[in-house]
Amino acid sequence: PGEGYFAGIDDLPLAPGLVERPGERTSCETVAGRIEARGAAGRASREAVALFYAQALPQLGWQAQADGTYARGGERLGLEFSNPPEDAATLLLRILISPG
Repeated sequence: PGEGYFAGIDDLPLAPGLVERPGERTSCETVAGRIEARGAAGRASREAVALFYAQALPQLGWQAQADGTYARGGERLGLEFSNPPEDAATLLLRILISPG
């Protein structure tokens, strides 16, 4: 795993080249389980970040699923990538962990 971890999730590494965006941090507990959302941004390629998580997440017990998400226990983890229109060189990453 990388150089750091997302705040409040000590087993979710932050991909190299990305910095967590504290304003995009959500946590809540539901009857079905926890919901965690985190955002990060940086000058990294989508391919490099996806490869980082494809290698790091299975080491942490997450199993890759056919739909591109990861599953562990009763939870799902999804990765969403985008680029802001004002700065196409910046990669935005949103991670969502939810029951499922």
